[in-house]
Amino acid sequence: MKPRCFVRLALIGLAVIGLTACAPYQLRGRVVEGSRPGVEVVSPSDPRLAREFGVADAELRLTLDPDRLSREVVGRGVSGSDGSFALGVDAPGAGVLIHEVELTAQREGFAPTAGRFELPGKNKRVLVTVKAGKGRSVDERSFLEQTMEEAEPYLRD
Repeated sequence: MKPRCFVRLALIGLAVIGLTACAPYQLRGRVVEGSRPGVEVVSPSDPRLAREFGVADAELRLTLDPDRLSREVVGRGVSGSDGSFALGVDAPGAGVLIHEVELTAQREGFAPTAGRFELPGKNKRVLVTVKAGKGRSVDERSFLEQTMEEAEPYLRD
């Protein structure tokens, strides 16, 4: 291969990578009501995405690296009137690199639901199934903040 062709191919490759890196990644899916709560990554053609009863106004929170002490929330949103959602994900390489995330859904009148998975490619959807029941709020503080607050009485002189 001639050096000139190699340079052109390299520049085209960098341009493609640059354009896809700048395209905002969105995690798409639907919150539905069911008897078995959970979070699943599914194909866009999964019939449950269209068939099940959608849950509107569910608060969604996406956390990057949920096992780390310094985990961070990289996406927030609310499901639409049919239960569908599209969360913008504020993480470098989202949709290209492998990121472990936790998605939490909560709404009054439903038990909160959370699930962990690897951030899927753009050709996948997330199906969040919530169960009707007593809702409780999910603590949004980091693990470190929770631990420090619990330890405070023991740290006093």
